[in-house]
Amino acid sequence: MQRLLSSHRSHLFPFATLAIVVTSMTMQAGSIPCDTLEQDLGFDGNDHNGSSGYDMALDGDIAVVQDYNGLAMTHDLYFYYRNQGRWSLEYQQTLADTNGMFIIPRKALDVSGDTVIASSTDYDVGHVGIYRRLDGDWTQEAALDGEDGSLFGLSVAISNDVAVIGQSNSSGEEGEAHVYRRNGDAWEIEDVLRLSLGSPDTWFGTEVAVDGNTIMVSALSSGAWVFEFDGDSWNETQHLQIEDMQLGGSIDLDGDVAVLGSYFRETDNQAVIFRYHEGEWTPEQSLVSKDLDTISLGHSVRISGNIAAVVSGEFDPMDYYAAQGKVHVFRHDGEYWEEIEILEQPTLPEAIFPMPRVGLSGQQVAVGYINDELLAFGQVAIYTLTPSDDPSGDDCNLNDTCDELDIASGTSQDQNSNGVPDECECPDTNSDGVVDASDVLAVIAAWGDCKPDDDCPEDVDSDGTVGVNDILLVIGEWGKWGDC
Repeated sequence: MQRLLSSHRSHLFPFATLAIVVTSMTMQAGSIPCDTLEQDLGFDGNDHNGSSGYDMALDGDIAVVQDYNGLAMTHDLYFYYRNQGRWSLEYQQTLADTNGMFIIPRKALDVSGDTVIASSTDYDVGHVGIYRRLDGDWTQEAALDGEDGSLFGLSVAISNDVAVIGQSNSSGEEGEAHVYRRNGDAWEIEDVLRLSLGSPDTWFGTEVAVDGNTIMVSALSSGAWVFEFDGDSWNETQHLQIEDMQLGGSIDLDGDVAVLGSYFRETDNQAVIFRYHEGEWTPEQSLVSKDLDTISLGHSVRISGNIAAVVSGEFDPMDYYAAQGKVHVFRHDGEYWEEIEILEQPTLPEAIFPMPRVGLSGQQVAVGYINDELLAFGQVAIYTLTPSDDPSGDDCNLNDTCDELDIASGTSQDQNSNGVPDECECPDTNSDGVVDASDVLAVIAAWGDCKPDDDCPEDVDSDGTVGVNDILLVIGEWGKWGDC
């Protein structure tokens, strides 16, 4: 149906249309399959000459992709923003020029709220940039460079006003982790972390993670070290390691739970959940995939709440080409971590370094798939996981997506956290306190496309179009009043 003429639409009432709508009232919201929702971010590294997919990160409404442009020899950042469940490119920025000999990082990106930290590391010097989104605009708050010859920025992490930058040292000197704290709109060095428990390790700083007053720093295959902030300084408190396991190639932290992955050339499957309890971090569970063909589970790890995302895939420096890696998603049910999804793109060709890059935020997993010998991102997808184990769910707004996924993907809001999309609770489009014929008229007057940035209450189901579904939802709540 075409949009009604704007000059007359508020005065016309298509009775035939209303008759069809009332007849359609038999179409009630019901139970539909509630499978993982996949959204293509729209980034294709093949569009960039000599592109290499470097890393990606995700937090809430912000997703960031880092791409190495081999032709220009630059590290480029692409900032995406989610509005009503739709992702769009909002900003692009070159992080740094390189000498062309870049190093595949352990964790080159991290996001916390409205702030992004990004790094690039080559054999000469590392570069780190910190960016912030305020009122829809992106600004760079800091540009930090390491010393020549150090692997400054091999890994980065950020939590609110604290940023951590790993600096392993391939020249044989002791590795470090640099801690910065935001003061106003400036980032100032607060501490440089070094080992006191155990022997000095040149690969200390391989990966870093931070959440609140806790920092974890790994050392490639020697485990990870915990540092706590007491209000004045950062103090080393514990070394996390398990005998006969090469943990520390990857690490992530969220509250009282952490995950450690394996040394990236280790073919055994090694990923372990640690939990903080009664003043100590202890191993909780080794993660095991249901896929018997899994190789090197633990190459990269992310954790958010009760969800852990763990990358697997083969890297053989003698063979070069290997099959696509996978992202294994585990959920904690209160007692046990169970694998609930394996995300992959098996149709993509073999690659030199085929392990996907991964980001995780709540029920959403961002995956960058490598697709050719140039390491380019062939696809970047964001998956929204079903929040519960129920394979089906209600579809109150009739948009062919279950309500749980609408809320988890940001398509719908749930301000009162009752599991029901807000648009299904009170379609009072004109805010007069009652759902009646005036709301139907308002929907008809706004018929057609509704841009995501527009204030468009007539788009009751938040699908970007004002149409028949929206009238059905209004009629379904006819006469509701009081809380509207």
